[in-house]
Amino acid sequence: MKKIISTVLIVASLATSAMAFEQQGVKDGNNVLALDLRYTSTSPDAGESNDMATVFGSFSHFLTDSIELGLGLGYTLRESNSMDSSTLTLTPFVQYNFGDVSPTMVPYIGVGVSIFSTDSTSYPAGGGTATESSDSETGYSAEGGLKIFISEKTSVVPAIYYESYDLYSVMGFKVGLQVYF
Repeated sequence: MKKIISTVLIVASLATSAMAFEQQGVKDGNNVLALDLRYTSTSPDAGESNDMATVFGSFSHFLTDSIELGLGLGYTLRESNSMDSSTLTLTPFVQYNFGDVSPTMVPYIGVGVSIFSTDSTSYPAGGGTATESSDSETGYSAEGGLKIFISEKTSVVPAIYYESYDLYSVMGFKVGLQVYF
C-alpha cells in the first residue's frame, strides 16, 4: 500500500510540476461534483474477509477557502463465499483543505456520518437454503488525500479512508475525479 501511495504522489508531482496553471478549485464559494471509485477489503467481526467495490458520487460547497461541506451517495456490491449484497449509502461530510502544497496540489482530511441500507443473500456453510435480509445502519467515516489538479478546475484525488459500523470496519484506497464550478 505504501508503494502505491508513494508512486501516485511521485508521478503526480512530476506530472504537475511542469504545468503552467494554478488551481482555481479550492476557493470560498465554489461547488464541487465528484465521482470516486473504491475497492476495499473488510474484516467483519464474524471473521470472514470480503472484497467490495463502490461507486460514490458527491456534491459539496466551499464555505471558506479551507472548509468544504457536502453530501455523498454511494452504491456498493459485495460478494463472498457466504453472502452477496448491495448497499446504498448516504453520507453528509465535512473536509478541511490545508492550502496549496504547490500551485496544483491541495492535501485534505475529512469526516462524515454514513447512513446505509443493505439487501443481502446469505448462503449457509455446507449448503442449505439461502436467506435474504435487509438492514439499515449508521456509521462514521474519515479520510485523507491529495487533490491533484490536472486543470484549473479539475482534480484527480487519491485518498485513504476508514469507515466504522456495528458489524464491520472498512479501510481502503480510493481514486476520484472532481470538477469545480
